[in-house]
Amino acid sequence: YILFQALLPILQRMELIPSAMLGEIVLHTPRDLLQFLPDGLPERFTSGDLQKSIRLNARSISYLILVLRRLELIEQVGKQERFHLYQIRA
Repeated sequence: YILFQALLPILQRMELIPSAMLGEIVLHTPRDLLQFLPDGLPERFTSGDLQKSIRLNARSISYLILVLRRLELIEQVGKQERFHLYQIRA
């Protein structure tokens, strides 16, 4: 449910009636969700870096980070000024 809430703004921006089926994405494990993170994301990133890359509002980014942390896909590795630094878990 939280993942759906985090992705809801993305879905709301899309056209509600599909014009064509472009393909299918199958998710077998939680780690498969990482394919949706942007390619240009630095190895260590802040919520601000993620927000600039995928253009979501701050609240949606917070939900997304929460979901990724709960699934143990990313981890907090420090701070940069007043922002938490995250990296993708190996």
